[in-house]
Amino acid sequence: MIWSQLKGIVGYLDVLLVFVFFLFITCTALAGRVFWPFHPWGLWGVIQPTEKVYYELEVADARGTRLRYDQNAAPPILPTQLHQLGEIFIEPKNILRREQLARFLLDRANAHRNERLAGGPSSTWVKFPAREFGTTWTRADLEACGPFTQIVASKRRAELPASGPGGPTVTVIAESSWP
Repeated sequence: MIWSQLKGIVGYLDVLLVFVFFLFITCTALAGRVFWPFHPWGLWGVIQPTEKVYYELEVADARGTRLRYDQNAAPPILPTQLHQLGEIFIEPKNILRREQLARFLLDRANAHRNERLAGGPSSTWVKFPAREFGTTWTRADLEACGPFTQIVASKRRAELPASGPGGPTVTVIAESSWP
């Protein structure tokens, strides 16, 4: 007897959960807002902008040869954090902080370069896989470039073509270097 009563209650709870689920989906679609448990869920996909502005860090040698900063040169910094650090160079609010960060990144880049050229392990830190804009230096890259003397930061805009196919068009908006 108790089991049959519980089955009835469970059946009502199932119907209630399905109703609440569709209610949230419908409210999200009609209101144009995302409500709590459904982060980007909706009836239609979230439209992404065709333009993205990001920051990029590079190292350069005395001849001006540039390499994109290796995320493993200054662990445990991830590529996303490198892009956030690039903003410090382009829009410096604190010049002392910019110089300290540039000295640190340049020192770590040269140490990482020397370790990679010597064939030893580049660090005792855990290596994160290269994702999104992250890159790692190859031996050929490092042999083509001398010891690093400069950190170059740039603010870039990537625009995807409206038609769809084709790669993004990247434009440098601002650039700053240290020293």
